[in-house]
This record gives sequence, C-alpha cells and structure tokens, in this order.
Amino acid sequence: MVDFQHAATVMRALEYDRYGGISELVLRSVPDPRPRNGEIAVRVSSAAVAPIDWKVMRGDFRFLTGGRMPRRIGCDFSGVVAEVGRDVRGVEAGHRVFGCINCFRGDRGTMAEVVIARHGEFAISPPGLSFEFAAALSGSGASAWQCLELARATAGQCALIFGASGGVGSYAVQLAKIRGLSVSAVCSSRNVAAVRNLVVDHVMAYDQQDVLAIDERFDAVIDTVGSYSFPACRRLLKPRGHYVTTVPSGRVYGQVWRSRLSRGPRAHALMVRIEPAVLKELSELAIAGRIRPLIGGIYDLDHARDAFAQSMTGHAVGKLIVRVGSPGGDADQTEAG
Repeated sequence: MVDFQHAATVMRALEYDRYGGISELVLRSVPDPRPRNGEIAVRVSSAAVAPIDWKVMRGDFRFLTGGRMPRRIGCDFSGVVAEVGRDVRGVEAGHRVFGCINCFRGDRGTMAEVVIARHGEFAISPPGLSFEFAAALSGSGASAWQCLELARATAGQCALIFGASGGVGSYAVQLAKIRGLSVSAVCSSRNVAAVRNLVVDHVMAYDQQDVLAIDERFDAVIDTVGSYSFPACRRLLKPRGHYVTTVPSGRVYGQVWRSRLSRGPRAHALMVRIEPAVLKELSELAIAGRIRPLIGGIYDLDHARDAFAQSMTGHAVGKLIVRVGSPGGDADQTEAG
C-alpha cells in the first residue's frame, strides 16, 4: 500500500561532485526520491555524522565506491515515514523510524530532507525516544553491539575499550557493563569526566599514561579509533582473548587471518551489519534508561559542514547530530534516558 504524503516535489540534500574535504560539500535542491519495491521514503528529522561518511568522501574507499558523481553523504537517520513502497510490511506512513543506510553507493544520503531506506536498514522508533537520540543510536549502537559479539564478551570478563568518548566507544562501554563485564575505558584527559559518567570501572587518559604498557590482561580489547593495532595490543590480551577493531584495512585483514593460524589471542575486524532486531533491542535499552548517548553538538542542515569539520579533527565527543527537519510539524519527544 502506498500512502504518499509529500507536499513538495523537491528537497534539499548535501552532495559532492568529487572526492576531497568538506569544501566539496554543497547543499542543493534535488527531486524528492520515491520508494521502489521493498523501500520506504523517510522524511528525515535528524542525522548523525559518522567517520565513515567523510572517509568515503575523502576517497579512502574509492576501490569500492568508484567514480560515480554526484554523491550524497550520511548514513545514520531518524524521521517519519512519508511513503511506503510495495512489498513492505509492518510499517506505514506516519510511523517514526530510525536506522542506517549503506553509504558506499552514494546514491542515497541521510543529510537530506528525504532518504530512501531499504528492508533491513531501519526499525520502528518507540514512543519516548527522541529523533536526536535515535539518530545517534543506530549505526554506532549497532557497531558497539557487534564489537562485543565478535569479542565473545560474557559476564565476569574484563574489557579494555579505546575511544570510549566516541560514538561507538561510548555505547560499547555501556553495553559491556550491561553484559556484566568489568570495563576499563581509554580516552583523552579532557573527556575523562564524560566517560566516568557512563559508569565504567576504570578510566585511563592516553595523553597522560602509556596504556599499552600497563600490566593488566583483558579478555577483550576493542579499538574504535584505529590507532591501536593487534600486534601492539596482543600483550594486553589473555591467551584466549579477542581483539576487535572498527577500522579495517588490508593490513588489519592480514592480521586477522594470521591470528587464526596460530595459538593465542584472535583478531577481528568489524564490518557493521544493520539488523532491525538489534536496533529494536537497543531502543528498548534506551527507553529503559540503561544506555544514553554522548552528544557532542547539534547543527542544522545549513551548517552540516561544520559538523563534518569537527568530526574530522578526531576529537569530537560522542555523536554529532544534524537536525534536518521536523517531520509532520509535531514537537519532538523528550529524550529517553
């Protein structure tokens, strides 16, 4: 069933015509997209900046993305369903949804007033979860969840998490505590207070001590910033421990493969998968107040380039949110947690 409620035939979207920095980003008026079979059109309320967005824009994944231009930017979103394509079940126009789309093709982007989401990329947003929190939760929350799955993290174990003040890291420490792990978090000294508020067991500032030289051994080491390689972290792991990085590369995949050929700790590289069941469970934890976001700044679409500039410094706290619009004109709900 199609319930098309668009009043306009054009929308604003952030695009770029060549790989490069934030100066390439242009806010344009483009035609509203229409959903095909298995798709929905979402009028975006909030989008969240993810490092993968600007890394793709910079050309880091050109071997995957090719030369198709122009490209749109953004993968995390929350908003209200505007139109439902055929063969879509369980969601209707007017439903609040959140999720994360594939950013590699570039034909879609969440830094736009309307985005097309496909089956498996979104979940219904429960009452009480704000648009900002929902956008901040989707990609980073799913990534943190899968990091702990790859690490075989279970109650009674201990974990060391690098980048604990970032988007993925801040959720990883909270989800690890929910699983019953003892958590040591690593961040910069200026973010120690924010991370302590996440109720971790121990916080270390990488700019005040050499974390790699500590004597403690961990069941899991999770690197969410890409600065701590498996060889460097190996001595921090117990004999059957697991190392997980959210920043894969050819060298990392080589380390993952070699770790399977020898006894001792194992290495893993995350390629995030968006699963509606996981998004649903994350949203339930959020509504219950068991996880909460670290939001480092909120921008409007006209100033989205500033959000990307801040993210590219590598020192952003938590998630940076871009408010794109107010679907349906209704007031946003109070943030859960």
